[in-house]
Amino acid sequence: MFLIKDHIPTQENYEDFLRKFMNGLRDIDGVTLMIYGSFMRGDHVPGRSDIDALLALHDNVVTDKPKLERMARIFSDAQEGNDVRFQVTVADRTTLADGRFNSYGASFLQYFERESKFLVGDGLLDLMAFMEERSDDLHNMAYNLRKARQGLLLFDYLKRWDERYPNPDLIGKLPEKFEKSMDAVTRGSKQMLHLMDGRTRGYRFQTEELREIFPNVDLNPLEELQRLYRNVPALRKVFDQPEEMLKLWQEGLTMWECLIKEYMNMGDNGE
Repeated sequence: MFLIKDHIPTQENYEDFLRKFMNGLRDIDGVTLMIYGSFMRGDHVPGRSDIDALLALHDNVVTDKPKLERMARIFSDAQEGNDVRFQVTVADRTTLADGRFNSYGASFLQYFERESKFLVGDGLLDLMAFMEERSDDLHNMAYNLRKARQGLLLFDYLKRWDERYPNPDLIGKLPEKFEKSMDAVTRGSKQMLHLMDGRTRGYRFQTEELREIFPNVDLNPLEELQRLYRNVPALRKVFDQPEEMLKLWQEGLTMWECLIKEYMNMGDNGE
């Protein structure tokens, strides 16, 4: 998260943000919020330390985008006047329980058992699977899934940030996060294929191969991103249209989640 040059968040800012975020999330069904780390222990340093958190939607891999959009507005409202450092993993119950695409490795289990607290929703530790070892593909895909989901939670906050601190020499924090998230989504296409057969692909837009293996997944978002990646002026034009960015982001993430869900439904595949 970001720091404002003339604003050092205080303990009161941390507490005010978390109270507002918690209260907003309690009005939404099927959401769990857990905190852990230095803020939970009470030895954090306001203005430097993050609030480390897990935000889990009770979904089956494919996250509810209107719900995530609503949570993004709640997050942005809670940060108003606070701007505290917040490091969050946005996840779903199914991948947490399966383990392969859980971004938390085995070392986190005892850590969470020792120092974590559920603030909203039911505790999830009993259902979470923590894998001792994962292939590089699974590790990278879990990381990319986390990056794209986290970015959507921050969407409204980053939009407000760019409006508050405009810089004509920079593209803005929202377009920067959008591009990184879409890089994660598009890179996942060749990672998924490598996971399936062990063959390396140099090109990230492997639409035809993916369509053969996953005929039920809508790959139109991947094709649209391929078009934009080949046309930089068109991509830059999207940067000036937050609603178009949001639409592409949601569709790209949904496609990526659907690929993962289909893969998980195929079975173990040797992993």
